Amino acid sequence: MEHFLKSLSNQELLARIDALVQRGRAVEAKLLTHLGEVDARRLYLEVACSSMFLYCVRVLHFSEAAAYKRIRAARAARRHPEILEALRRGDLHVTAVSLLAAQLTDANCGEWIQLAKHKTAEAIKRLLADRQPKPAMADCLRRMSAPTMSAPTKWALPATASVRSEAPPTVAEAASTRPEISTTVTVSTLVSAKAEIPVAVFGSVQTSVRTESPVSEKTVVSCGKQAILPNRVAGAFPGATSRERESSPVPPSRSEPLGGERYRVCFTADETTHAQIQELRALMRHQLPDGDLGKILGRAVALLLREVRKRKFGEVLAPRSETFAKEAYSRPIPAAIRRAVFHRDGGRCSYVSPQGRRCGTRDFLEFHHIVPWVRTQTHSVEGIALRCRAHNQYHACRDFGDKHMARFRKA
Repeated sequence: MEHFLKSLSNQELLARIDALVQRGRAVEAKLLTHLGEVDARRLYLEVACSSMFLYCVRVLHFSEAAAYKRIRAARAARRHPEILEALRRGDLHVTAVSLLAAQLTDANCGEWIQLAKHKTAEAIKRLLADRQPKPAMADCLRRMSAPTMSAPTKWALPATASVRSEAPPTVAEAASTRPEISTTVTVSTLVSAKAEIPVAVFGSVQTSVRTESPVSEKTVVSCGKQAILPNRVAGAFPGATSRERESSPVPPSRSEPLGGERYRVCFTADETTHAQIQELRALMRHQLPDGDLGKILGRAVALLLREVRKRKFGEVLAPRSETFAKEAYSRPIPAAIRRAVFHRDGGRCSYVSPQGRRCGTRDFLEFHHIVPWVRTQTHSVEGIALRCRAHNQYHACRDFGDKHMARFRKA
């Protein structure tokens, strides 16, 4: 089989993947139809299972999450057969159906199918939260014991209760505390539902809060639970190359949409960061008497974002005259060119596939010379594009060959 796949061209391999996905969608729709019938007849009782869930886990050997989602989807599809056709077309996935199941009626089923078409689970959660907004979450600071490096993956409730401090400690006091104690900070803050940050606006407090960045601890805390998860560091993936470690899946964002352009965001902070947050909270009481952590962190993120854009893309409030002809031959890309490329590409990877699909990611952005710089020795706005690291390296391998680029790739 491996030899057969190696003989396929890139186009043939992608075409076969598309065909297999289409077949998988048809099989999934049939599976849900059969599960719905088994559920309706209560046939799980005949195989010594007291519920449909136990039948799926014990007999069909689904994971608990897969069993839950498929049962909800099967019951929804039994009530609304048009869902099956949407699954076959690929308009909806099983997770989408399980999320929408409680909202579907004969009157609104078609509307929800159109709203959720080709959307991710997170996007659908935002849709549901906007239709039924949840109340704002209270700020919470909770102390927890840091896990050991050899701790197995598990879920557990935090060992200590929620702690609220009226007199915030200083950084010096924090340094004298036990270093193995970290802090879970839960904030409810206003963020953009479109996850778009205006390029020209720096002073806005309502800035998107990203929670996908790797944390320094091996603990991610969300919704009152503690998960021991592998960090995105070299030691977490023994034997893997740097490319594999970089592209390895990471824990999904633990933010929760509350509706009305609001999110609940959970993250883990060390003791020093916790002390700094508390000190900042106290110092800003004149501007924010209620000490709202969401507003404080929103301002902090806006300031840091301004500095990062200035350093990486040359974004400044008052740019100098964009006469960079003399700088076009220097190896570093002039700030004016970086700024213009960033504005033109919208701060996203601009790679477009032959089918017209744009990458559009914001992660690991780099400046890509359409014609390699070693051949032209010049920079220009027209000759440079934003690329994510993966697509930048993809073009480099096409320009110089895999063997040449392997010498620059970390093992």
